[in-house]
Amino acid sequence: MKNIIYTVIIAIALITVSCENEIEFKGNETNPLIVVNSFCTPDSLVKVHVSKSKFFLQDDSSFDLVNNAVVNLWINDVKIEKLSSAGEGFYLGTYKPKIGDKIKITAENNQFSEVSGTTEINQPVNILSVDTTVKILENTPILNYGYGDSYTSNNDTIGYITNRQTNFSINFNDPINQKNYYRLFITLRNYYVSGMYYDSPYYYSSDDLVFGNNTTGDIFGDGNYSYFHEFSDELFDGKKYSLKFYTNQFEYVYFKDPNYPKSRDEDDLKNPVKSELIINLQSISKSYYLYIKSRTANSNVIELFSEPVQIYSNVKGGIGVIGSYTNSVLKFEIPVTNNQNYYDNYGKY
Repeated sequence: MKNIIYTVIIAIALITVSCENEIEFKGNETNPLIVVNSFCTPDSLVKVHVSKSKFFLQDDSSFDLVNNAVVNLWINDVKIEKLSSAGEGFYLGTYKPKIGDKIKITAENNQFSEVSGTTEINQPVNILSVDTTVKILENTPILNYGYGDSYTSNNDTIGYITNRQTNFSINFNDPINQKNYYRLFITLRNYYVSGMYYDSPYYYSSDDLVFGNNTTGDIFGDGNYSYFHEFSDELFDGKKYSLKFYTNQFEYVYFKDPNYPKSRDEDDLKNPVKSELIINLQSISKSYYLYIKSRTANSNVIELFSEPVQIYSNVKGGIGVIGSYTNSVLKFEIPVTNNQNYYDNYGKY
């Protein structure tokens, strides 16, 4: 029996030691490749970023920038211009793409042979309307907890916090007889007394089937949560569709009381006087869709020994993505908030 105990102890010790050993990489380190990325849109001039790839075990997250490349822009198989280097690996053109343009970007230098990638500028899909419903989930009183004689009394209710859920339906017509890809991007714009405004991302969640699964589950649940809110028309090809999502917001409302310190009234200058949502339903190229789809898949790899998903590339001879998108924007005013909205799924503020 004693020998058995010693054997078990030795086995445990060996396992513990083996867990601390470094695993030696016995493969071959590949030569770097040229990396070319560009996302073209009719709303801006063509811009390209060029860098070099790195060995995946290299402990360095910075880019190896390429500032001496020859980067050319082709439109419908005709060379339009050579892009100018702007530093930091960026190359800028003077051409603003048009709907229907077939775009090709080539890049090369004295180290790398010419590589190329293509994309096409798609017709935007107009938002027909946006329907909203509001549901109050909870009202929580705000207490002053007693801050000296300037307040009326301890633990008075001085206001309340409202947890408000807003449900949205974005209605649009999907073009018939063609494969379409989309991305939903929403911005909250707050206006202030000074006349200034401030834009911030508007966080939302969705149970809509186009995103691949019900996203109300736990972060360790099954399925792929769409971090970039990309989707295809696979479920509604050529039909009118109502894309559904929702958001939760906290709104702080204080009662007026002359006994409160004046600083509270002065804070009103910092609070927005008007809020509006800027809803952008982007029509994206297949290459852009596959790229962010692969990034979503990598974001969902949480198991210790899971193999990462290879990031999509459509650059021939190198790596990177040449993609495109068009914007369909609709703005509408919403009740003024202090932008305390959050992801209902994971409790992120």
